[in-house]
Amino acid sequence: MGIPSDKGGGRKPPAELLRKHCHSLTTLLVFGGQAVDRRAVALSFHRSSRHKDGPFVAIDCRREESRLRSALQAVLNNTAPDPGPDPVRGAWCGTLFLDNVAALSNGTQRLLLWFARRTLGGSVAPEGAVPVRLATGSPEPLGAASPGTFIPELFDEIDKISIGLGVAAGAA
Repeated sequence: MGIPSDKGGGRKPPAELLRKHCHSLTTLLVFGGQAVDRRAVALSFHRSSRHKDGPFVAIDCRREESRLRSALQAVLNNTAPDPGPDPVRGAWCGTLFLDNVAALSNGTQRLLLWFARRTLGGSVAPEGAVPVRLATGSPEPLGAASPGTFIPELFDEIDKISIGLGVAAGAA
C-alpha cells in the first residue's frame, strides 16, 4: 500500500515528507484518517529508512498498554519484561509504531517520554542510544486532546515529523 496523499491546506503532503526524511530516524507522528492508513504511513517511512531491513512492530495503545508499559519498564531497568513478546526490544534496529498513543495513561506516557528521548531520533539521544525509530499515531490531532491528558513534553518529543491524514468518520 502506498502512502496516502494529504489534501490539507498548507502542510506538505506525506509523500514529500517521505522523500525529505526517508533516511532520517526522526520521530514521526501520524494523525487523522483510519488506523490502517496511519499504519501504512508509518510502514512507508520504515521501508524507506536505513532500518528497512529491521522489524516493524505495531502496537495499539488502547488494547496493549500493559504490554507496552512492561516492555518500557524493562528497558528502563535493564531487566526482562513480563512473559510474552517484548514489542520494544522486538523493534530493535527497526521501527516501533504506537497507534492511539493518546489513550496511554499518564504513567505510561512518562515512560514513553523517557524512551523517546533515548531513541536514535530523540532529543537527548546519548551515545549508545536505543536503536529504534519511534512512530506514533492518533485518530485526532494531539493538540486537540483535553488539557492534562497528554504530557506536553511527550508531544514535543514525538512531533518532529507530523503528518495529518484528515479525520475520517469513525476513525480509530
